[in-house]
Amino acid sequence: MAKDYPRSRRMAEQIRRELDEVIREDVDDPRVGSVTLSEVQVSRDLGQAHIYVSVLGAQAEEVESCVEVLNQAHGFLRTRVAKKIRSKRMPQLRFVHDTAFDRAARLSAIIDEVAPQNESQAESDVDSEASKE
Repeated sequence: MAKDYPRSRRMAEQIRRELDEVIREDVDDPRVGSVTLSEVQVSRDLGQAHIYVSVLGAQAEEVESCVEVLNQAHGFLRTRVAKKIRSKRMPQLRFVHDTAFDRAARLSAIIDEVAPQNESQAESDVDSEASKE
């Protein structure tokens, strides 16, 4: 992972806040549902910004469609955000599907599937020990 610099971190947080507002208020495309901007990473030279996006309750195809729409609208979004931020340099925006939430949901489902098996096995072990006494 790249070194973290205070200036790029401040810019990333400011872009995330303003971009979230611009997407909610100005993007009318139905393919862009309830988008969550989970993270923004800005390069040290402030030339590139990678915006990690997740869409609540959407399948992988819908998320990819949403990311594609956002990448196609990057110029519009960049202009709107630049007007609000008023910085000398506004990074190029690149939207990326954030798979962390999907992975967490899959792991949670696996744990939930295994946990009842372990509980029933533990109960049978306790019952067998109790019958031995």
